Amino acid sequence: MVISAALLSLCIAILSLLLGATCAVVCWRAVSRCTQLMNALREVQRTPTSAARFETLEAEQVEFASSLQKISKTVKRLSSRYGMEELRERRGNEETDAPPIGAPKTELRAWASRKVGAQIGQGPEFARQQLKYERSETEG
Repeated sequence: MVISAALLSLCIAILSLLLGATCAVVCWRAVSRCTQLMNALREVQRTPTSAARFETLEAEQVEFASSLQKISKTVKRLSSRYGMEELRERRGNEETDAPPIGAPKTELRAWASRKVGAQIGQGPEFARQQLKYERSETEG
């Protein structure tokens, strides 16, 4: 009977260890699955939702629109500056087409009539036209 009691105790101990090991394996698997699910959930939470994506895209669109507006203003300003440079260049060329010093009076009168925009006569008529032109230049 002593042997059977010892054998029974040994069987109970082996069975308890086996049952404990089985419980540990089952719990380990459950915890492993739970950990995988928690990691997947955290990954899903880290990825932006479609609303957040739309907000990001909207912010980028506003930034691009602002940049486009600045660039279009710059282009407009530069094209205006280029146009003014051309205009000044043309005006400069018109002013430099004056007859050279020592040119005959006929060339000077022809140039003056083109400048004033009227046919200039000789003598007192020329003086009147010149005064009229100079007064309009000082007034305007």
